[in-house]
Amino acid sequence: MIRSSPPKTCGVLWVGEMKRYFDLDYLYELIETSLFFLPSLPERIEWLTIPDMWGRVTDISGVFPNLVGAARLSDEQAFDTVWQVRDFFASQGKEFGWMVGPFTRPSWLPNLLFEAGMEYFMNVAGMVLTDLEAPIPVNPAVQIREAVPDDLPFAAEVIQRTLSESVDAAWLTAEALFFGDPEIQRCNYVAALGESGEQVGFSSLLMTPEEPVAVLYIAGTLGEHRGKGVYSSMVARRLQDARRWGAQLALIQAVRDTSAPIVSRYGFEEVCGLDWFVWKG
Repeated sequence: MIRSSPPKTCGVLWVGEMKRYFDLDYLYELIETSLFFLPSLPERIEWLTIPDMWGRVTDISGVFPNLVGAARLSDEQAFDTVWQVRDFFASQGKEFGWMVGPFTRPSWLPNLLFEAGMEYFMNVAGMVLTDLEAPIPVNPAVQIREAVPDDLPFAAEVIQRTLSESVDAAWLTAEALFFGDPEIQRCNYVAALGESGEQVGFSSLLMTPEEPVAVLYIAGTLGEHRGKGVYSSMVARRLQDARRWGAQLALIQAVRDTSAPIVSRYGFEEVCGLDWFVWKG
């Protein structure tokens, strides 16, 4: 039986010698539900209207654009709901993903996902930072500015090249971040390197609705410019703006072999793992 990472036994989150009182169930919920804060776009990105879970459905096929998770299902309703979701996307010929973590109920839901024909894809780290004043080294040669609509093609290129998205999925994600639901407070950034001002990275920052929590949502550096402090500089700028917006906590769903090792050096602590399942038809 596959289960998401087990909960910690303590009821507080320790950071260095400081004890910050954040209820772990609250953190689990934030980490799982914030995956769905990609702003909606009318007729392109909309909520999946199936009770007791989160989800979005888009006008394209893809395991990130079409994502469900944060399910809070009873044992009795789990089977019917899994097949309802599977059949919904299958009827439209769309791939989709399902994220499972410690907030998800029932804990044995992954077994039903396998029965429905889904495959295990990867595990990502749900990480939080409670000290938003923590110093982060930056490369002075990296300039970070707020993105403008004309930057959308570059943002889509970075998303496609660094997150292994399809071209259609990358463009849709970029369009949502630039032009989606204005109720989601956010800012997008472009990183440039050196005197030439060559654009080398893109990132975004979102605030959770009605909560003082910042989400480091998407970030990528073009491959030939990695290892130059671009990613760290984008993290520092986003945390700076998060503090200005009044955030008391920052979180990230980090890929284990890329972003997770970097942000862990700056005080982010892993709270849980998230198991990602995919259905490709």
